[in-house]
Amino acid sequence: MADQKVLETFKRFDSDGSGSISREELGEVLKSLEGSVWDDASIDGLLAAADESGDGELQVEEFVKWVFAEDQAISGGVTGKFILKVSGCSRPELNGVYVKQPECYYRRPIFHCIENEKYLFYHGSRQQWQIYSRTGKYASARLKTHRAAHMPGDNVKWAVWKTTASKKKSFVQESRMKCTAEPHMSAEEEFAKAADAIKFDEIFFKKTEESLGNRPVYKQWKGDDWAERFLFYEGPKSMWKVGNSAAFGRPSLYTSQTTDVYSPDLALWMDEARGGKIAVLAVDTDGVPNGMHGGLKINRAIKDGWKDPAFPHNNDSIGEKAAKNCKYSRWLRARALHSHPALFADVEPADACQGTVGNCWLIAAMSALAEFPSYIKNNLFVTKKVSKDGKYKVKLFDGRSNRWEIIEIDDYLPCTPWGGDKPDLLFGHMPDGKMCLALLEKAFAKMYGSWSDLAGGFQAVAWFHMTSCTEYVCYGASYRGSAPKWVASSDISVVAGHTKSQALKRLGKLGEGANFEEKQRIGPWIEFKKLDGDGPESGWLKYYANGKRLAKRTAANELRVIVVEAAVVPQHAMGAISGDKASIGKAFDYSFKKYVDAEEMWEILLKCDEGNYLMASSASKSRIERDSGMVHGHAYSVLHAVEIEGLRLVCCRNPWGNDSEWNGPWSDRSPEWKAHPSIAEALNVDFQTEGSFWMDFEDWLYVMGQLQVMNCKMPSRRGDFHNQIVEEDEDEQEDVPDVQEDAEDEDEDEGSGTIKGCSGLGIDWRSPRTMAEGILLYPDKDYTFQNVPPVLFGGTYIGSHCWPKAGTWTIEYQAPAKLYVWAAQGQFNAGIDDALGADGWTAEPAENLCGGAISLNLWSKQFDTGSSYSIEVVGDTMVGGVIGTTPCVQLTPPTRSEAVGGCAGLGVDWHPGRTMAEGILLYPDKDYTFENVPQVLLGGTYIGSHCWPKAGTWTIEYQAPVKLYVWATQGKYSGGVEDVLPADGWAVEAADGFCGGAMALKLWSRHFTTGSSYSIKVSSDTMVAGVVGKQLECSGKVTGCSGLGVGWNPPRGMAEGILIYTDKDYTFQNVPACLTSGTYIGSHCWPKAGTWTIEYEAPTMLYVWVQQGTYNAGVDEVLKADGWLQEDAKDFLNVALGLDGFGSGLPLTLWSRHFASGSSYSIETKDLMIGGVISECSDV
Repeated sequence: MADQKVLETFKRFDSDGSGSISREELGEVLKSLEGSVWDDASIDGLLAAADESGDGELQVEEFVKWVFAEDQAISGGVTGKFILKVSGCSRPELNGVYVKQPECYYRRPIFHCIENEKYLFYHGSRQQWQIYSRTGKYASARLKTHRAAHMPGDNVKWAVWKTTASKKKSFVQESRMKCTAEPHMSAEEEFAKAADAIKFDEIFFKKTEESLGNRPVYKQWKGDDWAERFLFYEGPKSMWKVGNSAAFGRPSLYTSQTTDVYSPDLALWMDEARGGKIAVLAVDTDGVPNGMHGGLKINRAIKDGWKDPAFPHNNDSIGEKAAKNCKYSRWLRARALHSHPALFADVEPADACQGTVGNCWLIAAMSALAEFPSYIKNNLFVTKKVSKDGKYKVKLFDGRSNRWEIIEIDDYLPCTPWGGDKPDLLFGHMPDGKMCLALLEKAFAKMYGSWSDLAGGFQAVAWFHMTSCTEYVCYGASYRGSAPKWVASSDISVVAGHTKSQALKRLGKLGEGANFEEKQRIGPWIEFKKLDGDGPESGWLKYYANGKRLAKRTAANELRVIVVEAAVVPQHAMGAISGDKASIGKAFDYSFKKYVDAEEMWEILLKCDEGNYLMASSASKSRIERDSGMVHGHAYSVLHAVEIEGLRLVCCRNPWGNDSEWNGPWSDRSPEWKAHPSIAEALNVDFQTEGSFWMDFEDWLYVMGQLQVMNCKMPSRRGDFHNQIVEEDEDEQEDVPDVQEDAEDEDEDEGSGTIKGCSGLGIDWRSPRTMAEGILLYPDKDYTFQNVPPVLFGGTYIGSHCWPKAGTWTIEYQAPAKLYVWAAQGQFNAGIDDALGADGWTAEPAENLCGGAISLNLWSKQFDTGSSYSIEVVGDTMVGGVIGTTPCVQLTPPTRSEAVGGCAGLGVDWHPGRTMAEGILLYPDKDYTFENVPQVLLGGTYIGSHCWPKAGTWTIEYQAPVKLYVWATQGKYSGGVEDVLPADGWAVEAADGFCGGAMALKLWSRHFTTGSSYSIKVSSDTMVAGVVGKQLECSGKVTGCSGLGVGWNPPRGMAEGILIYTDKDYTFQNVPACLTSGTYIGSHCWPKAGTWTIEYEAPTMLYVWVQQGTYNAGVDEVLKADGWLQEDAKDFLNVALGLDGFGSGLPLTLWSRHFASGSSYSIETKDLMIGGVISECSDV
């Protein structure tokens, strides 16, 4: 009877009657159970544990074991540590021990070989196992079977990507290659195999005899920080931790990502503060690392190559900072570090990896540029193939000369002294033997002086060097506090927690329209506290369910997006890298600032996607986003923005691959895709594509919120890194010696294809080839190019057979293209110079450019559209030709609205805006001129009236954010303005000697961050006044405070929950969005009555907060009387630790004033004060 019931249950699962239960059949039944808490991850875990045969399905025997819970690990869906060993492969870097990981790919377990940094995984749509450096469609070796890799069935052979007898690359079968299952390690074996010592960043830990979570406890041994610390595994949370004590549940300094590995060096550690990965290495008891597992192996057959005398192989080139991390290094040829070296191959964003120097700005920029792989090859590398002698030429734009320069480097790279034949690179990596990004990083190091000189910088500067584009735009979203407010858009079930067992305990329903505050968010789950409405006071809920959004963030968050238009100043650009504060300030020009709302931000994203911009986003540093799956402060590429079926979705890519992806709604494993299959189909979503993921736009705004866009279009589309697939394997053959050339099969003279051909002038034109020093002008003459300008290197060159006759020369090109026409000087110019100069071509500097003994002129013009251009040649025997390059298309800068758009009222016409300057007319119909104009007004937009205005309402229209300056005569012609403005928050500005003709003028100012108009009641006729507007600039900040008989803490970042005083446990709560990421200075307590002096760098927006009531010390009165504006600070609170944290605490008043000049401001206080100052964030 029991057997019959088991078989009936089996048949219920086996819906297609195949005799086995597939992953889809298993999930369908488990999810349909009443009150089911089975999700995709837990079902994958169950199948992986119960599937003993490894064929991806459950047979009857396996099903029985699960049903009767013979193995508690199986009944709970917990995976074990399964180990596979690959051997016999002709490519040794693919052999090794592969350990089962917690993650799945196409619903099958992933295996990782730490030693060689390779992954063994199952590709479901191709029904094959693959080995590669990351999951995805690419494979270095593959096994075509749906069964387990270690039991593939009869006559199923591995095939390896290698050089064939025809010297082409293909998959070749290898019967000697095997995959076998290794016995599971016991807990004792794992404990013994764990590293004896660990180097955690710059701190060393040594294994002790103690254990926690069945893993060893490590105690600090030596390092820069001599505090007693422990490195241990916290079993309940499945993560390794660094803390001041080895105990569960205690605060931690660092945590790994969720893992079950037996040694901390095998886990993934992210640096929440600085961004990026933390280097955690196994070391011996002398502190020497065992290796970083880079997958490299020295090929001793490669001979020494050319060595660049200008960049020697010593610590001078490494630099002092980087040399501290590794005092001794060995320089090895990149070509000799891999069995299959390639220059470009399938270069992609994930190939950009940071080494031991802090140049994440450069690596992130290279990663974003690698979204356009053809650009790197066609525009940056003059050398297109692997060089036998190791000499490479790379083209970078140098702001010092304001032109492209050639950086000549060798292919020797600094490596670790340890590791023997398996060294690790100190800096840029070479995944799968791809050298281009490591060599590109070396070119930067040479240009800057050393690798250490690349420590600390700005992504925009790297983009400038690689594109020549100077303009970029930054977008930064911020919101009030750190706990977003939400509103339920329908009834939502509330449960006790987000885990499987906690989700079974239902607490009720939160009613539609209820407002709540987010306390924690993990994936689609939110831990909340209700603010109003029906339902439980607190608990957990899902804000997305069955593909539908159930709750949205509200306007109470005051989300705003700051837009900063900026430019790199070419001659000072290099000063921004590892530079001091003054040098960084000179390197950038922040020219415009405004705010946009979410709707405008969406339109900007759509435009950026359609326009093929070079752009990158970064994850929020807010502590509340730490469970979102993202790396905070880390740069992510933005690939697409799509509006479909009423939904707004954004696609991003993590350059590191799948290490850190969004885990919320519309992520790879979320149920939204199943609920909306038409969207998945329309977007052609590949849920397995390495590193890419989708997000709801609202989530993107809050979780990402930072976007940097270079103001140019890239000349090629973003790369599709996963579609060039070879379908068929070749039969096994005798071993073919590796050809140590770049296996990309490029013809030496191909060029980049910008110019398609030339015709006319009664001659044949040769086929395109790559422009380089020393190539022939004509194929039938021995004239060669000499002193070729760097801007031409790597371009596509077409020259004629000699000698052309007079007539029409037609050049065919593919837009966008920048064409360079060269022509002989003198008698063989044939009128080329006159024709091009008359048609808008630019004469390029080309010192000593010549062809043989003939001096040449050079002309350029960019073509963003069209396909051909014709030149009339007026004389025979022209000596000339054309080179085409593929440029970034510089976009037309956006039209900027004037700060003041116009004025109306008072019964007169108002003249249009014009630039404020010394000596301009007050009125267009009177001869009064401005004299002694204050510096703050110069360059602003001025609007004045025709005379004479009458009493009434004067309306000023403006574009926020803006600083308005109103001037008026002193005395009877002021129209009452001097009484109205101070009463409404306008500040008196210094205006010594400022006059219009013989009339002395007064000046008031006020900033506006919102709105579009302001009205002034004029009480009498014949007012003499006007307005000047300037865009609000906030590039400065508060630098210090003094006075009141106390010490003041140094400047620090403003954020929710930081300490108000360094010596008391009071914290900020509900910090307004305008203060987020600003610079804060507070005092030690308690300040006494006296003069409080605030020092600042102008221009800046200062915010003074002060406690309401007893400890206000009269500050409110003083600031109101002196033109400060009171901000709507709502629930901005001073909260003592230990209080409730929701609604408790003491209310604060917030005042703001913009300072365009000056360097200090003083406030007189009457008594003991609780207050401080914040400057608005100037970080773009």
